[in-house]
Amino acid sequence: MMMSGYCVIAVVLVMAMALALLVMYHHWHKQIDELQLRNDELVRQRADDGRELKKLRCQNERLVDDVRERRHFMYWAARELNEHTDAQSRDAIIDKMVELTYYENLAEELPLGFVYVNQLCRELVDEYQKRAPESVLVDYKSSMPDFYAVHTNRECLEKVVRNLLENAVKYTVKGLIRVEANDQVDCLEVSVSDTGCGISQERRKAIFSLLNPVRHMKRRISTGLNISRTLVERLGGSLYIDPHYTKGTSVKFSIAI
Repeated sequence: MMMSGYCVIAVVLVMAMALALLVMYHHWHKQIDELQLRNDELVRQRADDGRELKKLRCQNERLVDDVRERRHFMYWAARELNEHTDAQSRDAIIDKMVELTYYENLAEELPLGFVYVNQLCRELVDEYQKRAPESVLVDYKSSMPDFYAVHTNRECLEKVVRNLLENAVKYTVKGLIRVEANDQVDCLEVSVSDTGCGISQERRKAIFSLLNPVRHMKRRISTGLNISRTLVERLGGSLYIDPHYTKGTSVKFSIAI
């Protein structure tokens, strides 16, 4: 009887120890899960902090580059103004500088309205045909009917096309300047192409800088393209130089419709 009592006690103790170990196992397992979750959260936080730090570093680098570029821009602008003795040329340079600064810092939304693209482009083409050399033809090509209209800011759209035509006329002595507009389902795409001197591949990366070495290896102020790109971006689009065009220069831009 005494032995059987000891056996019962031993069995109870073993069962109690097993139960205690099971409870401790579940407790430790829960603690391990919690530690793993905390570790995962710390890893995510460090990753987020790293991305945020990288983002801030990139923003700082862009800011430094922008400040450096604008400092050089002011230096070369002063030289450019000094080289132009006539008041009209100086006024044109200053107007471009002021215009670029204005659009870059414009806070309010641009007023929108319906613009008939074919009508606008034909008017500008007719105007710049009169300014172009006699050996240059300025024409317009469109895949859209005349009643086609986009909901955008007319002043900005006209200014972009005008700036691109002005550059094309300036650097094309013979051949063709073509404005082309196409409806691309979700956007309006416009290009201004010419048969002028063109821009080499290595210089295209710097073409949208405030300063660019396009003509005769001499730095010149390039605000027209900067203004155009700024305006297109304000209209929800993008502007770029077509890398596949080889007959001169072709600048394309698209705006949301």
